[in-house]
Amino acid sequence: MSGFSLRHAIGLTSLLACTAATANPLVVRQQTDWKAVDGCAREISVAEFGKPLVVGCAAGGPGGFQIFRRNGSQWDLQPGAGVKIADLGNALTPFIIDKNGGLWRGSGARQPGCVQEIASSTRPDLWAVNCDRASGGYVIQRADNLTPVVAGGKPGDYDVSTWQTLPSKNGALKVAVGDTVWMINRDRQIYTFDRTSSQWQMKPGCAVEIAANGPHAWVIGCAAGGDGGNQIFQWSASGWKIVKGAAMKVAVDNLGNPWVIDKSGGIWTWTFKTPR
Repeated sequence: MSGFSLRHAIGLTSLLACTAATANPLVVRQQTDWKAVDGCAREISVAEFGKPLVVGCAAGGPGGFQIFRRNGSQWDLQPGAGVKIADLGNALTPFIIDKNGGLWRGSGARQPGCVQEIASSTRPDLWAVNCDRASGGYVIQRADNLTPVVAGGKPGDYDVSTWQTLPSKNGALKVAVGDTVWMINRDRQIYTFDRTSSQWQMKPGCAVEIAANGPHAWVIGCAAGGDGGNQIFQWSASGWKIVKGAAMKVAVDNLGNPWVIDKSGGIWTWTFKTPR
C-alpha cells in the first residue's frame, strides 16, 4: 500500500497524542540538531540512510502492531504485524517478532524458534535473544545457517535453518549487530563479542537499549535524561560520549545517524552525514 501515511494509520486519537509528544519542550529545548519526524512508534530499526523501519502505535493484527517504512517524507505501510523488527535494508524483507515470540520473514514465512529480541547486519548476520529462561537468564543465539530464499521472496532474502546458542554473561536482555556484536545483560552491563575466542568482553557503562550499524554504536543509558526518557550515548574510540536529548529506543543507520523514540512515541533523528 505505497503512500499509506502513518498519520492516517494510527488514527486521530493516537495522532493527537503523538503530535503533543513531538512538541514536548523538554525534548527539544536547546537541541536544535534533533529533528522531529511525523508519526508515532514503539520500536525502530534502520539499515540504510533515511529509510527506517518502525513498529507503529496502532494494532495491526493478531501478531501485534502495524509496521511502516519511511519513504521520503511519508510512511508506507508494510505487510505483517509485530512487536520487534530487524531491518536488512530497503531491498530485503525484514524479520518480525510477533507478540508470542514467533519470528517471521515478512508477513508469511515462519522461522524456527522463539525469540524476544532480534538484530541483524547487512552481511547478513542475524542474532537473537531467545525466549527460554535458562540458568542465569535468557541466552544469545546466532542464526547458524541462513538459507537463500529461492521462491516466494525478494532477491537477497534469507531464512533461518538452525540457531547456535552462545554463552551470555548473566543473562541477555538486548543484542545489536554491526561490525561488532553488542549485548546488554540483565544487570544492564554492556559487552561485545570476540568472534575469535567466542567470549564476551565487558565495556564501560550502563544501558537499557543498544543499536549498532557498521562501526557505529549508540545506547540509551540507565539514567533519566528528561521527560523524553533516558540519556543517549554514542560510542567513540575513548568510550561513551553523551549526546544531548532523552529517549527510550534507539537505532543508527549505515552512516552513523541516530534515530530515537521518546517516551510518548515521538520519532526523532539527527543527521550527521548524508550520502555523497
